Amino acid sequence: MSNNKLKFNVDIGVTNNVVSNNIHAGSAPKLIMNKDHLNSNLNVRNLDAKVYFMSNCGKSIDLKDFKFLNYITSNDYITKNCLEYLIENPKIISKNSTYIRINSNNRNRIQMILSNYLNKSVLDEYEDSFRETPIVSDSNIPLFHKGRFRVFTLYNYDKIEGNILYVIFYDPYHLIFSNEKNYHSQKNSMRDGFTSINDKFHDSVDAKLIKSFDALV
Repeated sequence: MSNNKLKFNVDIGVTNNVVSNNIHAGSAPKLIMNKDHLNSNLNVRNLDAKVYFMSNCGKSIDLKDFKFLNYITSNDYITKNCLEYLIENPKIISKNSTYIRINSNNRNRIQMILSNYLNKSVLDEYEDSFRETPIVSDSNIPLFHKGRFRVFTLYNYDKIEGNILYVIFYDPYHLIFSNEKNYHSQKNSMRDGFTSINDKFHDSVDAKLIKSFDALV
């Protein structure tokens, strides 16, 4: 992550931020959801939204009990290309974005994964605000890989900036709804080495697009 940290003195979604050497934790900024805009955009794929990166969204995890991981295989050039492409072109995250329907069948799994990035109060209050976007970096990606790389976001609306998507985490191998076989297959492919998204890529994120606030874990 960039050494230029952001200081926030306002609620999330308002851009009165200034460059500082440290994140000002005492301001306790928070998400403010406009339910009318949320409902009208549930099924919209191209939101034309401003994209921000939550400061911990590059954290990679391995949840053995839920068969989910998002570390990057060392020799996976396709996934690396997807990451580099979206960091250089964050606007693509707002294209082909779809609403995630959380129900009794998937709630526990989704919340356990999200709880590594957001605190429980946000998970409960903004359950209808989570979205995902498939990332395809170029036309040379093999057919089996297209759409596999997913970016998960939290939608919000601000009266100044309009639609906003906050990047929560990355799912490079689409394991969020996967099974044990796919999880172990991906683990086996990492025997030659793996790395976290944060360590490898997030120093390239534009510092002006990084958001840090009290909802993060």
